Amino acid sequence: MAPKGDLGLRIQRARRAQGLSLQALADQFSRPITRAALSKYERGEVMPRADVLLELGRVLRVPAAYFLEEAPPPGVEWIAYRKHSRLGARASERIRARAELAAEAFLRLRDLLHPGEEPAFPKPRTAATVDDAEDAADALRAAWGLGSGPVEGLVGRVEDAGALVLGSEEGTKFDGLSGRAARGFPVIVLNTSRPDDRTRFNIAHELGHLLLDTGSLTPREEEQLANRFAAALLIPREAVYREVGRRRSEITLAELEHLKRRYGVSMQAWVRRAKDLGVLTEEAYRSWNIQFRSQGWHVNETATYEGEETPSRLRLLAIRALAERLVDREWVRRFCPEALEGESTESKPASAIRQLLVRGESDRRTILEAAAQRAAKDYAEDSELEEFLAFDDELDGEGTGA
Repeated sequence: MAPKGDLGLRIQRARRAQGLSLQALADQFSRPITRAALSKYERGEVMPRADVLLELGRVLRVPAAYFLEEAPPPGVEWIAYRKHSRLGARASERIRARAELAAEAFLRLRDLLHPGEEPAFPKPRTAATVDDAEDAADALRAAWGLGSGPVEGLVGRVEDAGALVLGSEEGTKFDGLSGRAARGFPVIVLNTSRPDDRTRFNIAHELGHLLLDTGSLTPREEEQLANRFAAALLIPREAVYREVGRRRSEITLAELEHLKRRYGVSMQAWVRRAKDLGVLTEEAYRSWNIQFRSQGWHVNETATYEGEETPSRLRLLAIRALAERLVDREWVRRFCPEALEGESTESKPASAIRQLLVRGESDRRTILEAAAQRAAKDYAEDSELEEFLAFDDELDGEGTGA
């Protein structure tokens, strides 16, 4: 049986993933329950009875057995969270909690399908200057064999190296979140409502937070180094010299549009990169920034990057585990519902009923009797039911709250 503290943490994580307060959770119960009782469950002061766990599973959209898992719920050490001040506390908690639930599922699937494998990420490098950030980006390119050209499918490459990449749509209030789960597996959450070129820069930026050990630098300085790392990873110095030259007093719109389409990086980022490397003059840089603003190009640029930067690894792991019967459909539906997208809209029960109705009465009776016998046998041998009954037996004599 799960310790009280672990069970409470799982309840809290599932509640926050749904964006619910304790009172909102109590209000959705089909039986009376108090906010105070739910708070005691989360703090590990009282064990909920089996019927309460089943109701928690229903409301919080997770299998009730999830709360009883004996292994402690793996946490995520969050490193960087880039969000607008207008993103409320509950929305901020929801993003983190959903990522933590996904990380639990991700680690379980990796243990089932790739036991013993570790992430293929370099160790963080000490970084205090922009040159350190440039060197770290060059080292990652070398480790991943990227050369000095455009990086196609950056999200896929990061996933191939063992990271969990997740999408979250929070409008303009959220940019990215990064941290490390158990055994050092990186976890990155991106705002997938952004254009792909912005998504690419954001994931490169989060990689900077994960791979740069900035020590006692201020948050502002850390952001500057992460931005420099991202720019160097997506547009290495050699690429700038090759594509633009070593010294320019001006650069044309046609060039910037071409470079954006080729490298999947915004025109604004290209102008800034050329300025940072001393290729573009300060005067030309300021002139372009004025033009970006006056033309509205700082929001909608004149060129579009046609790439594919959609996270998919968690979904593919879930599909494979389901195919190999290592997890069941209910688990997948709760923790990775996108793995079931694209299947027939007619449910299996509905399809079975349709097939049953076309049979003769005698056949239907025989089939239903056999199904009833199987159901009775399954009910008698249901390990989850036995676990819940045993759970209640253990609680007899303890205060359980209501």
